[in-house]
Amino acid sequence: MCSNFAMDGDEITHIRRLLTEVYPHQSFSMVSDSYDYWNLVDNILPQLKDEILALGVCLSIRGDSGDPVEVITETVFRLWNIFGGTVNSKGFKVLNPHVKALYGDSITPQRCQQIYEILERAGFAINNVALGVGSFSMQCLEMIESDSKSYAPYTRDTFGIAVKATYAEGCIGDPIMIYKNPKTDSAHFKKSQRGCCVVERNPITGDYSYRDGLTWAQAHTQTPYGTARAHWKIEGNAFELTVEVPAGTSCETLLPDGTEDILTEGTHVLRCKYRASYADKAAAPAMK
Repeated sequence: MCSNFAMDGDEITHIRRLLTEVYPHQSFSMVSDSYDYWNLVDNILPQLKDEILALGVCLSIRGDSGDPVEVITETVFRLWNIFGGTVNSKGFKVLNPHVKALYGDSITPQRCQQIYEILERAGFAINNVALGVGSFSMQCLEMIESDSKSYAPYTRDTFGIAVKATYAEGCIGDPIMIYKNPKTDSAHFKKSQRGCCVVERNPITGDYSYRDGLTWAQAHTQTPYGTARAHWKIEGNAFELTVEVPAGTSCETLLPDGTEDILTEGTHVLRCKYRASYADKAAAPAMK
């Protein structure tokens, strides 16, 4: 998946590495819509044409958002303009064997037929594409209305069930916001959260909402001794925890680097270096 913009500042660096270092001797597919699918097809692939043609393998360009029928057929047409190909014995165009178009999700029998018909009318062979059902499993909901019966796909997306990484850290602890926001996804169905997130529930309406891109958090709670407050933030490689301890009690703290302390009443500011190796630890004030 080409979601490496945060690391490299572009996608071409990552794709070139996939071609020349990671998969130089084997065919592979590449999810290409994390940011701007058509920019990748129209502008990045031509710059990598020599590397792609130099390999003895096939690179499958995979769209994963937008109208599957439109995206995969248009991809075939544009790949032909970039890489060319041959004409088979039946008179249909076949892409250069080093490239192929792939859509690995949401392909129903009806969409499959539409894709093949569009390719045939345009003079392209159907083996220019690879298709998959993805989350559209063989399970369906049987819908009965009046005397008619239909089947609706029952997928992981029926209830919006998906797990995606949103945050990572570099080797020196620098935060990396991981996200995808495909331009081909006009309904923002596949837009993901960015960085550290918090989910909140409205106690009146019961509705849920989220905030993302977080590098800080704060909270307070009522104790028998008064209000206790905690606030932490990450700035670069520095972690800072501010704790307010009510009179008559104490507080135990654990910083991400493993430092422990017992604080008495008052306001305290604790700091430490923040690195990726600390990620499994927590800044955890506990009142006594």
